[in-house]
Amino acid sequence: MAYEFYKSIGITRMEIVDLQITGLNQFHSICSATWRTWYIQKNGKEKTLDFEIVYLVRFEAGQPKIFAYITPNEEAILKEKGLVPNGETAKPTQASASRN
Repeated sequence: MAYEFYKSIGITRMEIVDLQITGLNQFHSICSATWRTWYIQKNGKEKTLDFEIVYLVRFEAGQPKIFAYITPNEEAILKEKGLVPNGETAKPTQASASRN
């Protein structure tokens, strides 16, 4: 669902450009990811936007599981960049990471 929303507003690609991991104990970490997003403006020019998301991760059977995350005010950023018109609500309905 989130993928379709981002695609519909002109986002063409997203990738992590920086990742910082801080271990809290043997079961938990905080991961700070800087994402770079490429998008096409209404005038056809490609632009990039960097933003940070902080993930709270626990390890179960040796596998990392995201159980919470902290994001910037995504709707305000999308409106500021003209990706979502003022007066409309940005609707990325689910995060791409699974939650338990």
